[in-house]
Amino acid sequence: MANGVSRILIANDHEIVLRGLRILLEPQIDLEAVAEAHDARTAVEKAVECSPDIAIITYRPPFNGSTLLSELKARLPKLKVIIYTAHGGEDEALEMLRAGANGYVLKSETEQHLLAAIRAVANGGSYVGLRAAGSHLDQVPPHRHARLRSQQGMLTPRQVEVVRLLARGITNPEVAHDLNISIKTVETHRAAIMHKLDLGNTADLVRYAIRNHLIDA
Repeated sequence: MANGVSRILIANDHEIVLRGLRILLEPQIDLEAVAEAHDARTAVEKAVECSPDIAIITYRPPFNGSTLLSELKARLPKLKVIIYTAHGGEDEALEMLRAGANGYVLKSETEQHLLAAIRAVANGGSYVGLRAAGSHLDQVPPHRHARLRSQQGMLTPRQVEVVRLLARGITNPEVAHDLNISIKTVETHRAAIMHKLDLGNTADLVRYAIRNHLIDA
């Protein structure tokens, strides 16, 4: 990141999507599109050439998001990658996060969700779009909902506030600022929350927040 501006590579096989991303990023003073690619090979070449801070790539063919993600991470270990796709859901999001993606957003989300994802990732966080995280909520059995409500009662009011903010993609430093507490305290709350609720990662936290109506899906 140079002078507080995140340099972004956008890669998609549809020109209309690339144009939309250009229009979205152009007025943002902290974000800059520095390269574009219409296919996976060009995406890798442009990434190596430009060394962007963030790459926004699609998941579906002809890109093959998993393979492209692995190659980008192998070539540029510090590169942060956001999957931006029209199709996919919880399973694909978790697969990509496990493979090293820093964010996952569906194209059906609002522009503000994508911008939030970019900024969360730029600040060292991760982001899973709410529709991707909540795509299987209707498959959760009633007893699971009851257990989740019981778990929520285990959290202190402050921890509930922390869950709400973290699930929206806000980074630890931003949570600390919003709640007027130290970053270390945020980290302590986060660790306690993950332990109490038996959650493994940010995607689990987002699903928990949606299922318990702490944030809107």
